[in-house]
Amino acid sequence: MIDTLIDTRKSDPLSDPPLLKLANHPKRKRTVRTAGQTLIHGECVTVMRSMDDESFDVVCSDPPYCAATKGASSKSVSSAKKYTSSDAKRQFHAFEGDYRDQRSFTVWNAIWMTEAYRLVRPGGAIACFMDYRNLCCVIDAMQVAGFAYDGVVPWIKKQGRPRLGWFQTSQSEFVVVGRKGMVSRDQRRCGPKSLNESAPRQRIHPTQKPTELLKNLLSFRDDWQRILDPFAGGASTLVAASELGRHATGIELSTHYFELAAARLRSVSSAAKAA
Repeated sequence: MIDTLIDTRKSDPLSDPPLLKLANHPKRKRTVRTAGQTLIHGECVTVMRSMDDESFDVVCSDPPYCAATKGASSKSVSSAKKYTSSDAKRQFHAFEGDYRDQRSFTVWNAIWMTEAYRLVRPGGAIACFMDYRNLCCVIDAMQVAGFAYDGVVPWIKKQGRPRLGWFQTSQSEFVVVGRKGMVSRDQRRCGPKSLNESAPRQRIHPTQKPTELLKNLLSFRDDWQRILDPFAGGASTLVAASELGRHATGIELSTHYFELAAARLRSVSSAAKAA
């Protein structure tokens, strides 16, 4: 394991467009490398701007959904409560960035996806998790960034929160997929119609995705060896990459969840060495 501090900001103030000014975020980031994976503490746009062009084969992302709850805006409810059942025994730490309305959410996604487009090699792809409320925002932003929109893969959970008097819309989420240029002939194949893993009961992040779900998603293409997750959360993408023998780089803004994700990766590394 290597812990380093790396300065990611450019010295020229004119190099940062006003929309990308991030004065409230630290100029430095902490990087943890363990279990063959890389976890970076920092704001995703700032960190991504420090990376070289075409460094990755695929971006697998799970950004804040900014989903408004019934009778409330996305700004008025803590993210810790919004994505946790009211009868849940465990209380999670709130995470940042879950407060935007639909217009600002679309613009924000277009900003980081534009960086993602630069970082993905030709023939590479992007896969972005989202729920039904802001699905249209992600589809629009992905195309603004330059990706060719390739449709939506549903994630059908085996359970979901009940909605009395209405359809079980909470039992599904979606993966919006896009590509950068043409896919090579040897990688053209039919993928799954849907993803069907249950949401994890044991988790360290309120919106943590199942490791098996991510393994099934990432293993669709053999050439997705270098993976970027701009919103690492509980590090499920990095754990999935480790189990697949691939390398993922994750970025996490929250200090709290960065530490939990780093601890999870160290545990995975220790278990692999003991096996």
